[in-house]
Amino acid sequence: MRELAAGPLLTSPEGTSTRRLLTEAVAAAGVEPRVAVETEQREAIIPLVVAGAGVAVVPRGVAHAAQRQGATVARLRPPLRRTIGIIVRAAPLSPAARQFRTPALELGARDMRDDG
Repeated sequence: MRELAAGPLLTSPEGTSTRRLLTEAVAAAGVEPRVAVETEQREAIIPLVVAGAGVAVVPRGVAHAAQRQGATVARLRPPLRRTIGIIVRAAPLSPAARQFRTPALELGARDMRDDG
């Protein structure tokens, strides 16, 4: 985390869960983050990293995409984690919602096994 915080960081704005998680992790390492770019446009982060604007903490899937575009990817140790959930209505789900829910839950369960 110290090495990460030393570089110019690309991150989401203050008030977002990603920024809060990053800020807490950097503070726990006893360093002050050096934010170079703050953007609400998550899609801009990979191109900025690949262009050399700085480093970013992103979810695993985004990291794999960034690696395919030429970025160097490293896992954080210890990893940063956050909990997300799926919210559904009490009434029966639409066919599209059912199609989304099943693989999303399976993916979440697989990720938990992979990180364990």
